[in-house]
Amino acid sequence: MLPEHRHAQGQLGIPLTGTMTIVTPTARWLAPPGRGIWTPPEEPHAGHYGEASAIVQVLVPPPACAGFPAIGGIIEVSPLLRELALEATRLAPGDPAESPLIALMQREVARPMAGPALHVPLGRDPRLAVVMRRLIDEPDCPLGVEALATTCGASPRTLARLFRAETGMSFSRWRDHLRINLAVERLARGEPVTRIAFDLGYQSAAAFTTMFGRLTGTPPARMQRALRSAQTP
Repeated sequence: MLPEHRHAQGQLGIPLTGTMTIVTPTARWLAPPGRGIWTPPEEPHAGHYGEASAIVQVLVPPPACAGFPAIGGIIEVSPLLRELALEATRLAPGDPAESPLIALMQREVARPMAGPALHVPLGRDPRLAVVMRRLIDEPDCPLGVEALATTCGASPRTLARLFRAETGMSFSRWRDHLRINLAVERLARGEPVTRIAFDLGYQSAAAFTTMFGRLTGTPPARMQRALRSAQTP
């Protein structure tokens, strides 16, 4: 884990194997193989990487960042973009070949995408942050909004309002998104679907599969196969 930091350059991270997670003040982004994460210059962020993850990180000089998205997020990684990123990491800083490589990368980086499996919005209000941190650390926590409100010094109505105001979701929907996000991270590691389901607080693998399919459009076992095939040898 890398603690929160920032740098003058933009950062493009691409997992070849495993996953990478970037946490900013307003979002938790997860990239499995086939996806990457773009972080603009000066964006505070922390990084989490799986033990078996192999990550390519490209730092983009500030002048070149104008050709990349102004906001951070998940990007689709084409085979060409992956190879360009690998080549960029082989260059010494200031190498004349860096500029044309980055120009090619700019063409491959589309607007950041979002989805329940890859993106979880986070709140800035301290009371909301306390509850979110607990649910991230304890995704099987059975407490509802009423009980959780007592742990952060807010009324249930205030906590529910904060979720909607700062994430655009209800409490229950946000928790579903979080659990799916955490599930994808574990699916990419090859963990059994049933174990993931119970660890995330579902009463059965069937209930987890139903929720996962409703939010992502893909059953978890099928996504796990797709994640496995996207790994770079």
